Amino acid sequence: MRNIKDTQNFLHSKELVRHLIGICNIKLDDVVIEIGPG
Repeated sequence: MRNIKDTQNFLHSKELVRHLIGICNIKLDDVVIEIGPG
């Protein structure tokens, strides 16, 4: 059986992505780094 901690997770909901970005208060001049891409 696969261990859940070893799986990839994907965001399929555009609404959820918009919500998460909104609560982060990211400004136009902020630098955003993705940690841990596939």
